[in-house]
This record gives sequence, structure tokens and C-alpha cells, in this order.
Amino acid sequence: MFRSIGYNEEVSHGMGELCTFNWRLPQGAPTSPMISNLIAWHIDIKLSKFCNKRNLCYSRYADDITISGGIELPRYKTLIFRKIEKEGFSINDEKTRLHGKGSSQRVTGLVVNDTITLGREKKKRLRAIVHNIAKNGPIAENRDNDPFFKERIFGHVGFAKMVEPDFANSLLESLKNVDWGDYHQISRDSINSELNIRSLSRVGPSPLVKFDELGFFRDVEKLSQKDYTKLLNQLDELQEKCKPHPTKKECRDCLHGAPKESYKKCIKYILGHYIGNTGGTHHGHELYDVGDETDLLGMVVFVGFLAKSAEIKGASGDSLLRQFIDCTELDGLDIISVVTPGDLDHELEHRLRRVMRKMGEDKQYCMILRTEMIRILHSFQRKQSSNSSE
Repeated sequence: MFRSIGYNEEVSHGMGELCTFNWRLPQGAPTSPMISNLIAWHIDIKLSKFCNKRNLCYSRYADDITISGGIELPRYKTLIFRKIEKEGFSINDEKTRLHGKGSSQRVTGLVVNDTITLGREKKKRLRAIVHNIAKNGPIAENRDNDPFFKERIFGHVGFAKMVEPDFANSLLESLKNVDWGDYHQISRDSINSELNIRSLSRVGPSPLVKFDELGFFRDVEKLSQKDYTKLLNQLDELQEKCKPHPTKKECRDCLHGAPKESYKKCIKYILGHYIGNTGGTHHGHELYDVGDETDLLGMVVFVGFLAKSAEIKGASGDSLLRQFIDCTELDGLDIISVVTPGDLDHELEHRLRRVMRKMGEDKQYCMILRTEMIRILHSFQRKQSSNSSE
């Protein structure tokens, strides 16, 4: 497209890379609709002329074409398809529909029979979601732990207001009257965590595995809801090392018997409760901090966790990445996970991307930030509450 409007090959290639992700136009990018319109320019001209001659009305939104007319319209279906395919496009048969006058006529998801509306089912579903948020609170209704739950629901209601303002205004007022305080506290870091995870997942072909998909929650059921509530309140205080510094034996045995109170703020101790193993000692020279075997992706693999904070007093700020590199260079470690009680800053996230690019296609990565732990703990707490009520 850039070459066709006069740019040379080098400039066209650079601009093409700037405007695409994985060689596709990304949804939401300001350049995408303009480029898609330029690419579809020829098909617009040809189909518009074809339809005007036959008293048909042609319109297009992105890749969604709508043609309206009288009872003669069906006879032109084959010719229209042929013109579209001649321009290098393909027809999505599953989304091709022919509506009569008496049926519910939909264009880009909106009912357009007499007036433009959202449709009965969509309005009913949206009204129910807002009602439940107002009644039960946003944390309880965010069942999928979506970090962008608030933005998503406000987006749906905002779209509804654009189409049917009288219907949407009352819903918008209900959402504004909801107490979002606790939700904001939980979701603030989760949003940053999700953005980091999405960024890292684009590095290469290796799958980015979530913590609760690893399959070794052996001892997690042993923790009471009281313990989980306490953990949720202490996540910001989790430390990389116990204080005072333990001996090797104390570190290995901290899951068994009666651990010291100071151990309960150690991130390795917390993770140890999930997988039943604290791994190595706290000296920073072990093969892994926390690790075990698990069945994942149809095979038994070893998972090593690096329980390192992004900023450690008395050490350089890149110690998390330094140990990550040390461990990934050793054989026998199929999955590397980075766990940090503080979110990765912008520089560390970019350095981690560079490390992952160099590791090749035979590694899998599990990225767990502190906020991912919050999501896991809230999910378990909700499950415990549900079981208690039953």
C-alpha cells in the first residue's frame, strides 16, 4: 500500500513495521482504520458503481460489508462475491447473512430495522451486569479477575449511550455511584502486571504459562481462609530473605514444624506453601530458589522459580535478571519463572524481553509478578467463601 502511493521500498518497509503487529493491523491503533480504508479503496469504488446501477445501497465498516435493496438483491449475490474475491479478499461464509424485511436486521451487531438499537438481549444482559455490580460490588462481580473489568464495563455502557442514550444514562449513573475504592486498590497493580505479561508474551513463539496452570497446587488446600486473608494484607511486605538470615537446615525445614514468625514474610516461604518445596537456601547461589516437577503441556517438566526482588538493599537493581540469566544458561531447567514482590520497572521489563529472545524456542516462561500472586490469592479466597456458603 505504501509503495503504491509513492514511497520507496526502504521507507515502505519501515512504515509497514510501525503500523503492524505480527504483520497484521492491530485493533485500536489510530493508523489501522486509515490503512484498511486505503487498502479497500478499489473494492469500495467497484461495488459502489455496481450497486448504484441496480438501485442497491452499499456500505462498509472495516471488513464488514452491508448491501441493502429490494427483492432483486439475492440474484446478485454470486456477482458481488466474485468482485470481492477478484480484489484479493475472501468471503467469511459463517458471517454472511441475508435478512428479509420482517427479520431482525443487524449491521455490526446493531439492530437497524426501523431505528438503530442495541437489541433486546444485549440490553437485558448489560442491565443485569450493572445491577449486580451495584448490588454485590465490583470485586465480587469480576469473576474472571479481569484487570480491565471497570474499563470494559464502562466501555460497553459508553457504547450503549452513543446508540441509545435514554437507556444507557441510568446505567451510567448507577456505575458512578458504586464504591470502587477497594477495587482500585486491588486492580491498580494488576493492570501494570497484565501489561507486562502481554508485552512479554509477544517476545517469541514460546508459551507464557500462568502460575495456576502449572499443576502443582499440592499443599494449597492446607492453608485456611484466615491465613489467606493475612497474606493478602502482607503482600507488600514480602521479603526476598528471612530476617535474621537462616541456616541451610532452617531454610529447608521452614515448611515443616513451627516456622519462625519472620519466615512468614519471606516470599520463598509463601510460594513453598503452594508447591510443598522451598528448594535451595537463601544465599543466592543455588540452582533455583523454589522448584519442583509438574505435568505441563503433555510432558513432565521441572519448574524453577527465582524469588528475587527487583530492588534489593545493598545490591544492584538488576539482581533479578542476573540470576534469571544464570539459571537459564544451566541445563535441565525446562521452565523459568520470575517472581518479584515489586513490579518490574520499564527498564527491567525491556531487559527481560532481550534475555527471552536469546533463549530460543525450546524454553517456556512463566512470568509471576506480585500482582499475579494477588490474583491467585483472591481467586482461592473466593473459592473458599463459596465452599463455606454451600
